[in-house]
Amino acid sequence: DYWETRFQETDGLFDWYATYQELAGVFEEFCPAPAEPEVLMVGCGNSALSSEMHAAGYRRIANIDVSAAAVEKMAAHFRDLGLSWQVMDATDMAFAEGSFDLAVDKGTLDAMMHGGAADQVEALSTEVWRTLRPGGVFVLVSHSPARLAALDRGVAARYGQGARWEALELRRCPLSAQATLINVLRSKLNGRPLAEAFKDAALLREAADEARQSRKQMALLEAFRQFRARKARQAAAEG
Repeated sequence: DYWETRFQETDGLFDWYATYQELAGVFEEFCPAPAEPEVLMVGCGNSALSSEMHAAGYRRIANIDVSAAAVEKMAAHFRDLGLSWQVMDATDMAFAEGSFDLAVDKGTLDAMMHGGAADQVEALSTEVWRTLRPGGVFVLVSHSPARLAALDRGVAARYGQGARWEALELRRCPLSAQATLINVLRSKLNGRPLAEAFKDAALLREAADEARQSRKQMALLEAFRQFRARKARQAAAEG
């Protein structure tokens, strides 16, 4: 399938969304490393996040992905860290109920949503719910506006209408520079293979300029959002 082929043809590490440095505050607040949590990395792909979390003190991380190529390459790349790497479908996991304190998904749900697989998203939701211990935390990094509704539909269908995820906090984070560039390239290629872009120097320069401009605009919007949030907090404190 698409992901197996992609990881067979791709070497090295790549993060679509935020890095550990951008997510560290969330982990430290809701599931700090000193507590020695059991961590589930849902759809690890070729992300560096597990290795970055390991360096920050998270040592018990089970990484799963549906792609055998991704799992094989990551297990070899990080063989000295002592982490677990398994080929497994996140919608039908082999782990026992209540196995983890923390589950992390950084793009897997979005890949399912983009593919129109709403039933898979709901199945992923129920499996993460099942494998988390009571009081466990699910850190979801997603750009899909329908994410929370889809997650709740899944657990409600499995565990009853009273079951729903509690949103502890919502934060905004940008795409990585690499991911922004790839998205711009895909928009310009109109369905052609991404590899074709690297044969066209002019297209690469144009896409790189557009990606830089896009990230500048996102940074300005985020700065404005934070400014408004500070003003709102000040007004609430004074009023």
